[in-house]
Amino acid sequence: MNNGGLKMAEKLLFLDLDGTVIWPGSFEMPESTERAIAKARANGHKAIICTGRNMGAIRPVLKYGFDGIIASAGGVIQLGDEVLSDTPMPEDETKEAIRVLRENGVAITVETYDYMFLDEKIYEIVGRAASSTENSELVRLRKQSDEQLHCRPLSEYRGEPVYKILLLWEEESQIEVPEKVLGDRYFFVKHVRDENGLLNGELINRRVGKGKALRQVTEYLQKDIADTIGLGDSMNDYELIAAAGYSVCMGNGPEALKKLSDYVCPDQADDGLAEAFLKLGLI
Repeated sequence: MNNGGLKMAEKLLFLDLDGTVIWPGSFEMPESTERAIAKARANGHKAIICTGRNMGAIRPVLKYGFDGIIASAGGVIQLGDEVLSDTPMPEDETKEAIRVLRENGVAITVETYDYMFLDEKIYEIVGRAASSTENSELVRLRKQSDEQLHCRPLSEYRGEPVYKILLLWEEESQIEVPEKVLGDRYFFVKHVRDENGLLNGELINRRVGKGKALRQVTEYLQKDIADTIGLGDSMNDYELIAAAGYSVCMGNGPEALKKLSDYVCPDQADDGLAEAFLKLGLI
Protein backbone atom coordinates (compact mmCIF):
# COMPACT_ATOMS: atom_id res chain seq x y z
CA MET A 1 0.00 0.00 0.00
CA ASN A 2 1.25 3.46 -0.84
CA ASN A 3 -0.76 6.49 0.23
CA GLY A 4 1.44 8.89 -1.73
CA GLY A 5 2.24 10.87 1.38
CA LEU A 6 -1.40 11.90 1.97
CA LYS A 7 -2.44 12.44 5.58
CA MET A 8 -4.18 9.36 6.94
CA ALA A 9 -7.31 9.21 9.07
CA GLU A 10 -6.89 8.52 12.79
CA LYS A 11 -4.87 5.32 13.26
CA LEU A 12 -3.96 2.92 16.05
CA LEU A 13 -0.18 2.49 16.05
CA PHE A 14 1.02 -0.75 17.64
CA LEU A 15 4.71 -0.29 18.38
CA ASP A 16 7.26 -2.91 19.32
CA LEU A 17 9.87 -1.52 21.70
CA ASP A 18 13.36 -3.07 21.42
CA GLY A 19 14.90 -2.39 18.03
CA THR A 20 11.84 -0.46 16.83
CA VAL A 21 11.11 2.37 19.27
CA ILE A 22 13.94 2.15 21.81
CA TRP A 23 17.53 1.00 21.54
CA PRO A 24 17.65 -2.75 22.33
CA GLY A 25 18.03 -3.41 26.03
CA SER A 26 17.66 0.25 27.01
CA PHE A 27 14.99 2.70 28.12
CA GLU A 28 15.91 5.38 25.58
CA MET A 29 14.77 6.07 22.02
CA PRO A 30 16.34 8.00 19.13
CA GLU A 31 15.41 11.69 19.17
CA SER A 32 13.75 11.35 15.76
CA THR A 33 11.54 8.55 17.10
CA GLU A 34 10.55 10.56 20.17
CA ARG A 35 9.55 13.52 18.00
CA ALA A 36 7.67 11.35 15.51
CA ILE A 37 5.57 9.63 18.17
CA ALA A 38 4.77 12.92 19.89
CA LYS A 39 3.71 14.52 16.59
CA ALA A 40 1.60 11.52 15.60
CA ARG A 41 -0.24 11.63 18.93
CA ALA A 42 -0.75 15.36 18.56
CA ASN A 43 -2.34 14.62 15.17
CA GLY A 44 -4.91 12.36 16.86
CA HIS A 45 -3.32 8.95 16.36
CA LYS A 46 -2.97 6.54 19.29
CA ALA A 47 0.46 5.09 20.11
CA ILE A 48 0.23 1.71 21.83
CA ILE A 49 3.25 -0.19 23.08
CA CYS A 50 3.15 -3.80 21.85
CA THR A 51 6.11 -5.61 23.33
CA GLY A 52 7.39 -8.85 24.77
CA ARG A 53 8.75 -6.92 27.76
CA ASN A 54 6.98 -7.35 31.08
CA MET A 55 5.41 -4.42 32.91
CA GLY A 56 8.44 -3.88 35.11
CA ALA A 57 10.67 -3.35 32.07
CA ILE A 58 8.16 -1.00 30.42
CA ARG A 59 7.58 1.54 33.18
CA PRO A 60 10.76 3.59 32.57
CA VAL A 61 9.72 4.03 28.92
CA LEU A 62 6.31 5.50 29.78
CA LYS A 63 7.94 8.89 30.32
CA TYR A 64 7.71 9.40 26.56
CA GLY A 65 3.92 9.20 26.52
CA PHE A 66 1.77 6.37 25.15
CA ASP A 67 -1.94 5.68 24.95
CA GLY A 68 -1.85 2.01 25.85
CA ILE A 69 0.30 -0.98 26.71
CA ILE A 70 0.42 -4.53 25.43
CA ALA A 71 3.03 -6.25 27.58
CA SER A 72 4.44 -9.79 27.85
CA ALA A 73 3.49 -10.49 24.22
CA GLY A 74 -0.20 -9.94 24.96
CA GLY A 75 -0.26 -11.31 28.50
CA VAL A 76 -1.23 -7.88 29.84
CA ILE A 77 -3.32 -5.30 27.97
CA GLN A 78 -3.92 -1.85 29.45
CA LEU A 79 -5.42 1.35 28.03
CA GLY A 80 -4.86 4.33 30.27
CA ASP A 81 -5.66 3.12 33.80
CA GLU A 82 -7.99 0.38 32.60
CA VAL A 83 -6.73 -3.20 32.45
CA LEU A 84 -8.44 -5.04 29.60
CA SER A 85 -6.68 -8.36 30.11
CA ASP A 86 -4.27 -10.03 32.54
CA THR A 87 -3.47 -13.60 31.47
CA PRO A 88 -0.46 -15.34 33.07
CA MET A 89 0.47 -18.93 32.30
CA PRO A 90 -1.41 -21.53 34.42
CA GLU A 91 0.68 -22.52 37.44
CA ASP A 92 0.89 -26.21 36.54
CA GLU A 93 2.00 -25.40 32.99
CA THR A 94 4.64 -23.00 34.30
CA LYS A 95 6.16 -25.73 36.45
CA GLU A 96 6.06 -28.20 33.57
CA ALA A 97 7.66 -25.76 31.14
CA ILE A 98 10.50 -24.86 33.50
CA ARG A 99 11.22 -28.52 34.19
CA VAL A 100 11.16 -29.67 30.55
CA LEU A 101 13.26 -26.79 29.27
CA ARG A 102 15.95 -27.12 31.92
CA GLU A 103 16.08 -30.91 31.58
CA ASN A 104 16.93 -30.41 27.91
CA GLY A 105 19.68 -27.90 28.51
CA VAL A 106 17.74 -24.79 27.46
CA ALA A 107 18.69 -21.75 29.53
CA ILE A 108 15.62 -19.77 30.53
CA THR A 109 14.49 -16.38 31.79
CA VAL A 110 11.20 -16.54 33.65
CA GLU A 111 9.20 -13.32 33.27
CA THR A 112 6.69 -12.31 35.95
CA TYR A 113 4.70 -9.07 36.05
CA ASP A 114 7.58 -7.04 37.50
CA TYR A 115 10.75 -9.10 37.29
CA MET A 116 12.85 -11.37 35.12
CA PHE A 117 14.48 -14.39 36.77
CA LEU A 118 17.58 -15.49 34.87
CA ASP A 119 18.83 -19.05 34.81
CA GLU A 120 22.45 -18.97 36.03
CA LYS A 121 23.36 -20.93 32.89
CA ILE A 122 22.62 -17.83 30.81
CA TYR A 123 25.65 -16.04 32.26
CA GLU A 124 27.80 -18.98 31.23
CA ILE A 125 26.45 -19.11 27.66
CA VAL A 126 26.44 -15.34 27.11
CA GLY A 127 29.90 -15.06 28.63
CA ARG A 128 31.26 -17.47 26.03
CA ALA A 129 29.84 -15.50 23.13
CA ALA A 130 31.22 -12.28 21.73
CA SER A 131 28.97 -9.24 21.40
CA SER A 132 26.51 -9.49 18.53
CA THR A 133 24.01 -7.14 16.90
CA GLU A 134 22.36 -9.89 14.84
CA ASN A 135 18.95 -9.45 16.46
CA SER A 136 17.51 -7.04 19.00
CA GLU A 137 16.18 -9.75 21.31
CA LEU A 138 19.60 -11.30 21.91
CA VAL A 139 21.14 -7.85 22.35
CA ARG A 140 18.47 -7.10 24.94
CA LEU A 141 19.16 -10.36 26.75
CA ARG A 142 22.89 -9.67 26.87
CA LYS A 143 22.43 -6.14 28.16
CA GLN A 144 19.94 -7.23 30.78
CA SER A 145 22.21 -9.99 32.02
CA ASP A 146 25.13 -7.54 32.12
CA GLU A 147 23.33 -4.60 33.69
CA GLN A 148 20.71 -6.46 35.76
CA LEU A 149 17.79 -4.48 34.34
CA HIS A 150 14.84 -5.84 36.33
CA CYS A 151 16.67 -9.17 36.58
CA ARG A 152 17.18 -11.56 39.47
CA PRO A 153 18.70 -15.06 39.66
CA LEU A 154 16.30 -17.90 38.91
CA SER A 155 17.11 -19.29 42.35
CA GLU A 156 15.11 -16.38 43.81
CA TYR A 157 11.95 -17.24 41.88
CA ARG A 158 9.19 -18.19 44.36
CA GLY A 159 6.30 -19.20 42.15
CA GLU A 160 4.91 -15.80 41.17
CA PRO A 161 2.59 -15.86 38.11
CA VAL A 162 4.61 -16.15 34.89
CA TYR A 163 3.65 -14.47 31.62
CA LYS A 164 6.44 -15.60 29.30
CA ILE A 165 9.71 -17.53 29.24
CA LEU A 166 12.76 -16.46 27.25
CA LEU A 167 14.92 -19.23 25.82
CA LEU A 168 18.62 -19.53 24.98
CA TRP A 169 20.21 -22.67 23.58
CA GLU A 170 23.17 -23.79 21.50
CA GLU A 171 22.08 -26.94 19.65
CA GLU A 172 18.91 -27.46 17.60
CA SER A 173 18.30 -30.80 19.33
CA GLN A 174 17.88 -29.10 22.72
CA ILE A 175 14.54 -27.61 21.73
CA GLU A 176 12.99 -30.69 20.08
CA VAL A 177 11.56 -32.34 23.20
CA PRO A 178 10.22 -29.09 24.71
CA GLU A 179 8.43 -28.34 21.42
CA LYS A 180 6.79 -31.77 21.40
CA VAL A 181 5.70 -31.53 25.03
CA LEU A 182 4.58 -27.89 25.09
CA GLY A 183 3.89 -27.02 21.45
CA ASP A 184 0.13 -27.58 21.62
CA ARG A 185 -0.22 -24.87 24.28
CA TYR A 186 2.71 -22.56 23.58
CA PHE A 187 4.30 -20.88 20.58
CA PHE A 188 8.05 -21.33 20.26
CA VAL A 189 9.17 -18.08 18.68
CA LYS A 190 12.68 -18.55 17.29
CA HIS A 191 14.94 -15.63 16.47
CA VAL A 192 17.80 -15.56 14.00
CA ARG A 193 20.85 -17.64 14.98
CA ASP A 194 23.54 -15.16 15.91
CA GLU A 195 27.05 -15.09 14.46
CA ASN A 196 28.39 -17.03 17.44
CA GLY A 197 25.98 -19.93 16.95
CA LEU A 198 23.59 -19.04 19.76
CA LEU A 199 19.86 -19.59 19.35
CA ASN A 200 17.33 -17.61 21.30
CA GLY A 201 13.58 -17.43 21.38
CA GLU A 202 10.46 -17.13 23.48
CA LEU A 203 7.81 -19.40 24.89
CA ILE A 204 4.49 -17.58 24.44
CA ASN A 205 1.09 -18.67 25.68
CA ARG A 206 -1.20 -19.54 22.74
CA ARG A 207 -4.08 -18.04 24.74
CA VAL A 208 -2.57 -14.59 24.15
CA GLY A 209 -0.25 -13.02 21.55
CA LYS A 210 0.47 -9.68 19.94
CA GLY A 211 -1.96 -10.31 17.11
CA LYS A 212 -4.81 -11.27 19.42
CA ALA A 213 -4.05 -8.23 21.58
CA LEU A 214 -4.15 -5.92 18.55
CA ARG A 215 -7.57 -7.26 17.61
CA GLN A 216 -8.86 -6.96 21.19
CA VAL A 217 -7.75 -3.34 21.53
CA THR A 218 -9.11 -2.47 18.09
CA GLU A 219 -12.51 -3.94 18.93
CA TYR A 220 -12.57 -2.26 22.34
CA LEU A 221 -11.90 1.14 20.77
CA GLN A 222 -14.55 0.42 18.11
CA LYS A 223 -12.10 0.85 15.26
CA ASP A 224 -11.56 -1.19 12.13
CA ILE A 225 -8.53 -3.38 11.49
CA ALA A 226 -7.87 -1.19 8.45
CA ASP A 227 -7.16 1.62 10.92
CA THR A 228 -4.28 -0.28 12.55
CA ILE A 229 -0.56 -0.09 11.79
CA GLY A 230 1.89 -2.59 13.27
CA LEU A 231 5.62 -1.81 13.50
CA GLY A 232 8.26 -4.34 14.54
CA ASP A 233 11.74 -5.69 13.96
CA SER A 234 11.96 -9.33 15.11
CA MET A 235 10.22 -12.67 14.80
CA ASN A 236 8.22 -12.13 17.98
CA ASP A 237 6.47 -9.39 15.97
CA TYR A 238 5.35 -11.84 13.27
CA GLU A 239 1.81 -12.18 14.63
CA LEU A 240 1.53 -8.40 15.08
CA ILE A 241 2.68 -7.75 11.53
CA ALA A 242 0.29 -10.39 10.17
CA ALA A 243 -2.71 -9.02 12.09
CA ALA A 244 -2.29 -5.30 11.40
CA GLY A 245 -4.16 -3.52 8.63
CA TYR A 246 -0.83 -2.10 7.45
CA SER A 247 2.57 -3.37 8.56
CA VAL A 248 6.05 -1.89 8.75
CA CYS A 249 9.27 -3.81 9.37
CA MET A 250 12.40 -2.01 10.46
CA GLY A 251 15.38 -2.34 8.14
CA ASN A 252 17.23 -4.17 10.93
CA GLY A 253 14.55 -6.90 10.98
CA PRO A 254 14.86 -10.49 9.66
CA GLU A 255 14.07 -11.34 6.05
CA ALA A 256 11.01 -13.41 6.96
CA LEU A 257 9.41 -10.41 8.66
CA LYS A 258 10.34 -8.08 5.80
CA LYS A 259 8.64 -10.36 3.29
CA LEU A 260 5.43 -10.34 5.35
CA SER A 261 5.36 -6.57 5.80
CA ASP A 262 3.77 -3.95 3.55
CA TYR A 263 6.73 -1.62 3.91
CA VAL A 264 10.34 -1.91 5.05
CA CYS A 265 11.72 1.33 6.44
CA PRO A 266 15.38 2.15 7.16
CA ASP A 267 17.18 0.79 10.22
CA GLN A 268 16.40 2.17 13.64
CA ALA A 269 19.81 3.86 13.68
CA ASP A 270 18.90 5.65 10.43
CA ASP A 271 15.68 7.21 11.77
CA GLY A 272 13.55 4.47 10.24
CA LEU A 273 10.46 4.93 12.38
CA ALA A 274 10.30 8.67 11.71
CA GLU A 275 10.63 8.03 7.98
CA ALA A 276 7.81 5.47 8.12
CA PHE A 277 5.55 7.90 9.97
CA LEU A 278 6.28 10.57 7.37
CA LYS A 279 5.60 8.23 4.46
CA LEU A 280 2.28 7.18 5.98
CA GLY A 281 1.13 10.75 6.58
CA LEU A 282 1.01 10.32 10.35
CA ILE A 283 3.21 13.38 10.82
